Amino acid sequence: MKGFYWLRRRIEIFKNLRGAQERKLFLQALFLALFMPLLLRLRLTTLMRYFEPQTLAEPPGSSAERQGQVVLWALEFARPLVRSGCLVRGLTLYGSLRRVGWNISLCFGVAPWKQGFTGHCWLTREGRPFLEPEGEGPGFSPVLQFPRKGVGLAE
Repeated sequence: MKGFYWLRRRIEIFKNLRGAQERKLFLQALFLALFMPLLLRLRLTTLMRYFEPQTLAEPPGSSAERQGQVVLWALEFARPLVRSGCLVRGLTLYGSLRRVGWNISLCFGVAPWKQGFTGHCWLTREGRPFLEPEGEGPGFSPVLQFPRKGVGLAE
């Protein structure tokens, strides 16, 4: 029965979704994640403009954490078709949550690693890491952050 874990987990994910709003967000995030390799071919400014909502107002209903969890379930559901790295995770979360109206930012940062540097991207909300796995993010120095009035270096 261990071989059917992936099927049981996907059924469990569907059971966790509450209401039409969460199912819609799940499907939007799923399609966004599946098309991310194509979207990453766009200029970064074009991609970020697509993610910007018409208005930013915290949506009624679920909390940002709950809606973020729905997006994370969509990413888990799509594996192995979707990469599991921070770039796809961060852009899918950012795009999905910004489009429904949450005021979050996407940060890109670097940190020293071995003989060079390594990069990471993460979400922030109210100046703190948001939906970030334990132990990720704090050692990275931000170099780029969205949203911006255009693309610029992080302060």
